[in-house]
Amino acid sequence: MIRNVKDLYKYFLNLINKEKTHVIEPELFNMIINAALLNWVKEKLPLNEFKQIRIEDLNVLLVDGGLGDGIKCSDDSPYVFPVPNESLYNIRVVFDVEYKDSLCFEDGLGKKKMAKLIKLDRLSSSSDNYYLKPKDDRLYFNYSNNNVRLFTGEYSGESKTEGVKMYLDYYKYPNTIEYSHTDSDLDDLQFKSLQLQEVAEQAAQEFLERNRDPRYQSYLNEQVQRNRI
Repeated sequence: MIRNVKDLYKYFLNLINKEKTHVIEPELFNMIINAALLNWVKEKLPLNEFKQIRIEDLNVLLVDGGLGDGIKCSDDSPYVFPVPNESLYNIRVVFDVEYKDSLCFEDGLGKKKMAKLIKLDRLSSSSDNYYLKPKDDRLYFNYSNNNVRLFTGEYSGESKTEGVKMYLDYYKYPNTIEYSHTDSDLDDLQFKSLQLQEVAEQAAQEFLERNRDPRYQSYLNEQVQRNRI
C-alpha cells in the first residue's frame, strides 16, 4: 500500500533493486518519478483536446469551470480568453456573451452558451455559408497560444455581440512529488495506491532501460547537480 511519498520511494527502490541496480538519491528519484507521472497522465488523455470525456483515473485533476466565477476576456479583446497556466488538457468551454445589435436575441447578457471548436481554415471558408458561419445562436471558438478565441455573429458582420466570461473544464497538471527527508514525506499523495504503483513501475522500467546507456547516466548526474544549485 502506497500512502505517501516515502512509501512510493521505497516501492520504486524495491523495483530497481530486483535488477541489482544501485540505490538512487532522493533528488534523482524526484526527477524520474515526476517525469513518469506526467507521462502516465498524458497517456490516458486523447490525442486532441476539447473532447468532452471524463477519465476516472484522472478525476482528481479535473477542474469544473462551471463551479467557478469564470475567466474574464482579455483586456485587448472581448473575444480572447486566457487559458489557466495549470491547464494540461482542455475538455469543454462555455461562454457568457453580451448581445449587441443581434439578429437572434435581445440586447443584454445572455445565458451560458456552448461553442463548437472550429479550425481557422474552415472558419475562413464558412464566412459565406449561411449554415456554417458564426452567428449569435451558433458560436465557435479556436484554441492557440494558450488562448481561446470566441467567434460570434460579430465575425460575420451580423451583430456586435461580445464575450464576457469563459467557463473552461480541464485537467490540470499533477502536483509535483518530492521526497525530502522531512515530515512532509508522510503527507497523503494526490493519487491512489494502485495508480501510484503504475507510475512507479513505469518509472522503474524507464530507469532500468536507460541506465544501461552511459549518456543517460551522465545526463542524470548533470540534472541532480543542477537541482542542488
